Amino acid sequence: MSPKTLEVGSLILFGVLAFATRFAGFSPSLLSVRLLVDAGLLAIVLGSIFAGRPFTLQYAMEKVSPDVAARPAFRRTAERIAWAWAGAFVVIVLADLAMMYVPAFTATVGTVVILAALGAAAWFTAWLPKAARR
Repeated sequence: MSPKTLEVGSLILFGVLAFATRFAGFSPSLLSVRLLVDAGLLAIVLGSIFAGRPFTLQYAMEKVSPDVAARPAFRRTAERIAWAWAGAFVVIVLADLAMMYVPAFTATVGTVVILAALGAAAWFTAWLPKAARR
C-alpha cells in the first residue's frame, strides 16, 4: 500500500492551511475555509486527472488483479469516476460561493446541494464498475 495522490494532496492542503493560521492577517470565515478546502480538493482531483493518473485509479488497482488493472476499460472506468468526483467538487465550490455571495442561497440550501453532489458521486462510484462489468 503506497501513499495516494488524494492523501498526500490533502496532507499538503491542510498543512498549508494550518501554517497560514500562524499569520495574524489570516483569519478567514468558516465559509471561506470551506471554500479553500473544497477548491483545494478540486485542484487535487483535476491535477490527478490532467497528470494522467486519476486519483481513483490508485484505489481501484488495489482491489483487482494486475491482469484486470492492465485493461483499457478498467482505466476508462477509473477516469470516469474521477471526473464524476471533479464534477461534484465543482458543484460544491459553486455552492460555497453562492452561500458566501447570494443571500437567498441559505446554508440549508447549500448543505442540501453539497450532500446531493457528494451522494451522486458516491452512487456513481459504486454503480459504474458494476455497469462496466456487464
